[in-house]
Amino acid sequence: MVSLRSIAFLFLGIASLYGAGVFFGWSWPWAGFLWFDIVLHFFGGALGGLIFLYANRRWQIMNGREGISGFIFTLAALLAAVALIGVLWEFVEYAFYIVMQYALNEKAPTMRVQASWYADTLGDLLSDLLGGLVVFLLLHRKKKQLTAADDKKEPRIGVVSHT
Repeated sequence: MVSLRSIAFLFLGIASLYGAGVFFGWSWPWAGFLWFDIVLHFFGGALGGLIFLYANRRWQIMNGREGISGFIFTLAALLAAVALIGVLWEFVEYAFYIVMQYALNEKAPTMRVQASWYADTLGDLLSDLLGGLVVFLLLHRKKKQLTAADDKKEPRIGVVSHT
């Protein structure tokens, strides 16, 4: 269901959007494109969710959990992984901001600007989590559809059916 190709495609799409945002100045809150950052973080959360689900399938991290408890446990683990990626990215953004501040020889930001950064950070983390949640729910639905389709197929010769 999740392939390295889909992960690479989404990563390249996000990187391209981010590069365009930096080039055109869309990535900064004062540029007036607040939606742009939200979109990037949503797709970043989706990317984190895809990576988690790929790793889970490949290395069977969540192996042995079935039913609703498996669903909830996997969802919680996915959202935790996406939140961790989001927090790490916020550190990268903050470090970039500090480097740019010194590179441009700007004075320290005012308290009003700092407060807006906290709001931006919380919004970014929420967008990350929503992206991860959407990917999880879409792929869970797809898995259920594939399982239902497999159950409707004719039994193979030599396989005993208990229905």
